[in-house]
Order: sequence, then structure tokens, then C-alpha cells
Amino acid sequence: MLDRAPSPVTVCAPRGRHGSRLDGVAVVHRDLDPADVVTVDGLPIVSKALAALEASVTHGAGVLDTALQRRMVTLDEVIATNDRYPGRTGAPRASAIIAACATGARSQAERLAHRLLREAGISGWTANAAASGYEGDILFEAARVLVEIDGFAFHSAASDFQRDRTRQNALVAAGWTVLRFTWADLTERPGHVVAMISHALRRAA
Repeated sequence: MLDRAPSPVTVCAPRGRHGSRLDGVAVVHRDLDPADVVTVDGLPIVSKALAALEASVTHGAGVLDTALQRRMVTLDEVIATNDRYPGRTGAPRASAIIAACATGARSQAERLAHRLLREAGISGWTANAAASGYEGDILFEAARVLVEIDGFAFHSAASDFQRDRTRQNALVAAGWTVLRFTWADLTERPGHVVAMISHALRRAA
């Protein structure tokens, strides 16, 4: 979920267990629900959902964005995990991050795109919907306009690159107008993003 190991590394220990301080290690004392503990190579660790949730509080919402976009966890799993520890440190921040994700957008970039559309008064779209057998980030079904948002967690490995181009060609061949925007587009050129989408919708009409 992160490009490099965090510093310090956070270790979760049962309440009442205390030992000597270790350099580079932060200890959180918490009694975990069995649903949030998995064993990997004989070592008990927290579940991916709890790891993503806690790391998003400490290292930013982009961590949860990455976990969701890579399908390492589902939003339902994260919500259930959060609900099991309502009084913990960082719970309000975690709940706010989840609430933002629950709009249907799976990344901060998508949430920003939704806000730009609403502020511009552009309606008739659906988030994360199917188009000709493929899922699109923002779909204007009546106009056959599909908007793709490349957020924090967007990666271009060779296999991803090829799959993405194959998908886009199939959509265009099926009559869809495909628009792609990056995080830089949304934050530095929001007017351009709105204008391009508006133009595509006018052409379709």
C-alpha cells in the first residue's frame, strides 16, 4: 500500500503488555477482534482492512485509495473494521476518510472530480458504472461519454498499460467518447476539465 516501509513501524500489542522501547518501532496497545488478525508465515499480523485504515490516518487518505483501487480491500470491509473500534485514537479521522470514500468514488481524485461536476451543475452521471462490459469512473450513459480519473494510485506497469489501451479501444469502437484526466488536471486546470466534459456532452447532444 506504501511505496516504502513507514518509519516508525507500528506494532499492535494486547493491552497490559509492556516492554522496553525499540528504536524505529511504535507500539499501539489494543485488544483486536479475531476478524482483524491473520497469520502470514507463522506471524500474526493485522488484516489488510485494518492496516489500510490505520495507515490512512497516519500517512494520508492516499493509502486507503491505493488499497481500494488495487482491490486489496473493499469499502465494506473497511467500514466493518472501523465500526469494531469506535473509541480508538484516530477514529474520527478514519470515519471522515471513509465517509469521503462512501460517495462512490474510490480515490481522492475521483471525489474531487465529482465535486467539480456538481459545482459546475453538470448532472446525468453515475460513478463506477458499467459501459459495454467495462467499468468507468464517471459515466454519462445517455451521451455515451466516459470519464477516467487517474488518481494517486494509478500505475502504468507494462501489463496495465496494454490492458488499459485494449479497454479504451474497445470502448471507442462501441461508440463511447473516452476522456482521461490526471490529478494535475483536476487540481491545476479544473476549468479545463469541466470545459472538456461539457464540450463532449454538447457534441453528443
